[in-house]
Amino acid sequence: MTTRTQTKIGITTTVPIEAILASGAVPYDLNNAFISHSSPRGLIRDAERDGLPRNICNWVKGIYAVAKAENVDHVIAVDRGDCDAALAATRLLSESGVRVTPFSFPRRPDVTEMRKAIAELCDELGTTGEAAQAAYEDLADIRKMASQVDLLGAKGVIPSAKVFTSLIGCTDLESDPTEYRSVLESVLSQYASSSLEQSRQGPKLALIGVPPIYTDLLDVIESLGGQVVFQETPRSFSLAPSVGCKSIHQAYSDYRYPYGYRIRLADIRDQCVSREVDGVIHYVQTFCPQGIEQKTVERGVAKPYLLLDGDAPGPTDSRTKLRLEAFMESLLHPRLNTGQVTHDVTASH
Repeated sequence: MTTRTQTKIGITTTVPIEAILASGAVPYDLNNAFISHSSPRGLIRDAERDGLPRNICNWVKGIYAVAKAENVDHVIAVDRGDCDAALAATRLLSESGVRVTPFSFPRRPDVTEMRKAIAELCDELGTTGEAAQAAYEDLADIRKMASQVDLLGAKGVIPSAKVFTSLIGCTDLESDPTEYRSVLESVLSQYASSSLEQSRQGPKLALIGVPPIYTDLLDVIESLGGQVVFQETPRSFSLAPSVGCKSIHQAYSDYRYPYGYRIRLADIRDQCVSREVDGVIHYVQTFCPQGIEQKTVERGVAKPYLLLDGDAPGPTDSRTKLRLEAFMESLLHPRLNTGQVTHDVTASH
């Protein structure tokens, strides 16, 4: 159980949190802290007052500002495998006295290189690779439960918004592995005998890309009749694709989010087939370079495809809702369309 005396180490994306736990500290996901803050837009304004430009991702401004607001004094900076803007934000934090520990994902998935990267992180944190492996084994039941939540979501048993929060929380286990284990147990217990699956008949959808900054996007999609049966990013963050893997090095080598879509697409295609997906929603953040790969993703998924672009935290805006409604209509009445349906959406703010 987390105690008040344990140090929180801020993270800006998924990293091997077992190294943090092995060091005696606990991970603290700055993204989750930002989006759940009482005033996320206020944090963005704080970041802009500190000099962060308006034309960069609001996720980056949010993690910078929440780290300062929460007096986080130690952050892991991913210098390969995360966006350059997030790395620049951690450099700014270091100038204000925050300790910054580097971590680099290998240039491509490779178990040997991942072993070296985790060993270097452990050394920086004052622990060992063996201790990180032991922490990984201690979390095996949590990873297994997260995978069960994902699979029940694929069957329509658990609402997609609940799946999202259950899986996205795996990035830092909400800084308390024991408590987070109880959260997942509660979710699985609540929906163990649910008959929700039989009540859902709408098109099955995949949501890929980066985590949406819209707080109700999944609820909006379901209100329009869609079933989000595959959530690429939260599933990846939870390490669900590697459930049962004995080695921490193999598990994080199998983790695909730090890489481009040419690597990520293989898993996306496989999951779209196994989950019988009817259409793909690709969410990117405004000013995010991932949007450059739109055409690669569109060709790769070979499904009706919708690109969404969001900016500020809060409810889904009306224009995006209209675009989602049109996309859902095209899936519900496919004979009204010829060929692959593509909607390129830029949200208004």
